[in-house]
Amino acid sequence: CALPIWERRGEHGLLALSDGPPPGAVILDLMLPGMKGDLIHDMMRQSPDHQRTPILIITAMADNDLPPWRHDPNVACLTKPVSKQVILATLARLLGR
Repeated sequence: CALPIWERRGEHGLLALSDGPPPGAVILDLMLPGMKGDLIHDMMRQSPDHQRTPILIITAMADNDLPPWRHDPNVACLTKPVSKQVILATLARLLGR
């Protein structure tokens, strides 16, 4: 089991993704300091290692402001505030468990 990686800045998270094996899933906020979450998504999808990595978006953005790729079957989106139980259930669904 890989250890979770926690980064507060988008560019640091993207760099951490490139340093190790592909993660089972990524939890992403779209409004990160530095590099924004939608750019991180786009860069991940350009990498063969991350094209199908499940992404859970947790954001305060309104649904109509979310990027169109939120409809990707490997992406789930939750609006803040959200409970730990909902996060875990959504991750389980994304991972097919």
